[in-house]
Amino acid sequence: MISTTMLILIAILILATVPALILKKKSKVEVHGPICLWKTKKTLGIIEKLAKRKKLWRAIADLGIVFSFGLVSTIFLIYDKKRETKKILIYYAIFTVTTIGLVIYPTAVMNRTIAGIVTLTTGIGGFAFLALLQQSYNIITNLMAGQSAMPGVAPIIPGVEVPGIALYVPLYAIIGLVILVIVHEWGHGIVARVEGITVKSVGLLTLGIIPLGAFAEPDEEEIEEKPRRERTRVYAVGSMTNFITAFAIGAVFLLPLQLFVAPSMQQQAMDNIEHWEVTEVHERSSFHGRLEPGTKIYNVEELHQAAPTEEVTLQTDKGEITGQLDEYGSLGITVDQEEKGILGPSYWVKNYTIGIFTWIVLLNFLIGVINYLPFAIFDGARITEDVAGFYGEKTGLNPEKTGKVVSWILTGLVSILLIINVLPYFF
Repeated sequence: MISTTMLILIAILILATVPALILKKKSKVEVHGPICLWKTKKTLGIIEKLAKRKKLWRAIADLGIVFSFGLVSTIFLIYDKKRETKKILIYYAIFTVTTIGLVIYPTAVMNRTIAGIVTLTTGIGGFAFLALLQQSYNIITNLMAGQSAMPGVAPIIPGVEVPGIALYVPLYAIIGLVILVIVHEWGHGIVARVEGITVKSVGLLTLGIIPLGAFAEPDEEEIEEKPRRERTRVYAVGSMTNFITAFAIGAVFLLPLQLFVAPSMQQQAMDNIEHWEVTEVHERSSFHGRLEPGTKIYNVEELHQAAPTEEVTLQTDKGEITGQLDEYGSLGITVDQEEKGILGPSYWVKNYTIGIFTWIVLLNFLIGVINYLPFAIFDGARITEDVAGFYGEKTGLNPEKTGKVVSWILTGLVSILLIINVLPYFF
């Protein structure tokens, strides 16, 4: 049976398509299903000015190539530009330190040794592929055992609960969504100009009439005519600008707020909670079948301090109920929160400020990772094609054919993994 959330998502797509069909009559609007592209040349001057810092943008793009496929793409860069070997090795060192701290060490659902070897060798693209593979294995084993499984991929739409996960995406998350698209696409446009490639237009991307972000449109024919490294720079820079944005916003704004503002806010919010009232218990929850809707939970502060997979005891109006948090630290339940009073305006200003910065960081990081997957619609596939072509050339194979074959094989494998990762929505 299709869930209520999935029905809401389908309804949103249908409602977004209607205004898109109406807008299609406008000559300056390009419509693809519910997606509309509003093109203009008015802001190309800004991209042109930003592109004057050529050394900086080439460094960011080369760093993006290293991040995309780790040691594999680092060797590609060194062979292409031997004069810059020391600089490229520094990029790889930055990649190593960053991924160990932000990707490998925090990994809880994969073996850290395997994750480390795969990531350092094949980069963020390899890590994303491994994560899909691991989750696919978990889904298959759970379904074969007759157990429920958690989906590995989910749409993130502001104002809608993520299907299969007890996570509500607030409406203000659209700010993070818009910023990540602007940063990503303008990164492509700026580096395209750095490498002498024409940017035909920039514009607004909408879902019907709902703003989603911006885009830059480099001339695809000119990109294909460029040398391999210059072309790969254009593809790799998008995710790298997302990572830099996530790090900069996190370090300058979110981290200080989390360290110096959030603790007092959390305590204030906890002190104001009377109890939780259960509205839904998800099938994957360890409390499924034992915790009924309408049950009141009182030890809320204690539960907030529990770690992922930890065994916890709920103090309820129907007695104590023991269960286990999932690997994400969730109880797997949906609740209504009964509060003692109304928190003041200053609390909510701080709360929304932290929330906005959190979603900007989270979405930029997640999309940066996902976009390096070697999958046809992502930049990772085009980077794969050029890097595989380089290795094919070194081994005496036709570089173009080798690149395309490797890229399409990996696209096929990722497609299979994505299908497996959405199976839990239907079982």
